[in-house]
Amino acid sequence: MSAVRKDYAIRQGLDFIRSWRIEDADLTGWDFRFSVYDVNASDIVKTVGDGITFNPIIAPEWSLVIDTTSLPPGSYRYTHDYNHPDGGWTEVSTGEFRITDPKVLA
Repeated sequence: MSAVRKDYAIRQGLDFIRSWRIEDADLTGWDFRFSVYDVNASDIVKTVGDGITFNPIIAPEWSLVIDTTSLPPGSYRYTHDYNHPDGGWTEVSTGEFRITDPKVLA
């Protein structure tokens, strides 16, 4: 079993909208995906980690971060998913946030 730390975050400039941490788990062979969607259009506007398989030998500690600084004002939804080697994609968490000004969080 490989002990790891895995961090996820949605960031607006230097401010974090939402963050997670998974520690001390054997994630060998798992795929991770972290996406931000436009709530009104249901389109993915940013994704990181899609199809990346975790390898503890190459990267025992790594992060997936989405920076929303370039997104226009509006409502957004995030999802954090994983794909265990034995099964399909599973949604870990989801939520919404709003950007009222590209530099200010609501």
